[in-house]
Amino acid sequence: FNLNAWDIFLIGGFTAISVILELTGNREGQFPVLGFIAGLFSILCSIYGAKGNIVNFFFGFIGSLLTAYIAYKQQLWSNCAIYLLFNAPIQIVGLVQWKKRLKNNTPSISPRWMNWKQRSSTALATIVVIAAVAAVLAIINKDPQPVMDSTTTVLVIVAQIMLSFAFIDLWIVWIICNACNIIMWGIASRTGDSDAILTMVRSCFFMLNTIYGIINWIRLEKSGIKENTIDESIIEKYPENDIDSDVLP
Repeated sequence: FNLNAWDIFLIGGFTAISVILELTGNREGQFPVLGFIAGLFSILCSIYGAKGNIVNFFFGFIGSLLTAYIAYKQQLWSNCAIYLLFNAPIQIVGLVQWKKRLKNNTPSISPRWMNWKQRSSTALATIVVIAAVAAVLAIINKDPQPVMDSTTTVLVIVAQIMLSFAFIDLWIVWIICNACNIIMWGIASRTGDSDAILTMVRSCFFMLNTIYGIINWIRLEKSGIKENTIDESIIEKYPENDIDSDVLP
């Protein structure tokens, strides 16, 4: 599984808090199994995503389906729809796209930065869509948290698309999304729903992992540039017909 001390901290911390919440007074009188499993799978998705490991899409698919059901229970219709109809299917798209960017037959990819034109157009489109979705949720669905629900929903879409194409900028989007998720699920948890409480806790751990994600993806990008430079130097040194296949990485 290739887990380091930081990964174990995230998994162990989430598990410990889940048990503490149960022992210190679960209002429903039962352990939130669904919320725990959804959180665990989503955290594993985040951990392997931060590592640039393609296996993250498996955990993401299962976690998305379970989170959609939890959002359905809380009547957070926009979140429910996006996890069920977009976030789960996009894991398959990401799997296909990442296979095209795998490094040297390993499960890790070579990430890249967006250019400024891509960043500005993405930011503008995101703001417009968030405002539109929030207005629809407030008028039609009577969503109890239209702005937060809209923001997290749209940012999940943006982040998942960026993840599928291995853009490092996605971690900045996740920071904003996780901050909004912490607020939204914190408000939802006031009803006493233990699954909502665990979803809020999960978002807190996601926020911590975004820092590791940014650092590690920048490292992966630099290592990819270095490998490409080495490959080019070998090709320049040896004529094409004289290159021994064993020499190349």
